Amino acid sequence: MHEPHEVRSWTESLKCSETQLRDAVKAVGNSAEAVREYLAGKR
Repeated sequence: MHEPHEVRSWTESLKCSETQLRDAVKAVGNSAEAVREYLAGKR
C-alpha cells in the first residue's frame, strides 16, 4: 500500500476509491480477503 502501482492495482481490482481502500486497510489490515469483506459490507 506504499507504492502508487499497488494502490492503483487494488482500487481497480476492488472497484473502490483510494480513500475507501485506505479506510478499509486501516480498519482490517492489508489482507486482500479482509479488505474485500470490509468493502462488501460498506456497499
